Amino acid sequence: MSILACNCHGIGTTSTVRKLEEIIREQCPVLVFLVEMKCGHRQFEVAKQQLGLFGVCVSTVRRSRGIALLWQQYLTLHLRSFSRFHIDMDVLPSDSIAEWRVTGFYGATATQ
Repeated sequence: MSILACNCHGIGTTSTVRKLEEIIREQCPVLVFLVEMKCGHRQFEVAKQQLGLFGVCVSTVRRSRGIALLWQQYLTLHLRSFSRFHIDMDVLPSDSIAEWRVTGFYGATATQ
C-alpha cells in the first residue's frame, strides 16, 4: 500500500491531469494528497473524474492554495475534520477489518 503526496500546480490543466494519471498508474497509490492546487471546485471535480478516483477538496481561498485527498474506489473514507491547512479522515479498507486514519496537512511551519 502506498500514499502519494504531490505539489500540484495547475490541476485544472489537461497536461497536469495526464501526468498525474501516469504517475498514479505507475505507483498504484491507495491515497493521493494534493497541495497548492490552483483550481476551483468545478475543475477539481473534472480532474477527479478523469483520474477515476473519489475525493474531497478544500478550495482556494484568496491567496491560499487548495488541498485535496483522493482515494481508490474500493476504500471507504469518513471525514473527521478539515480546514484550508488539513484534511483528516478515517479509512475503512474493504479487504481488512483494521480501520486506520490519514491526515494530510500543508502550510508554513511556525518557529519560536
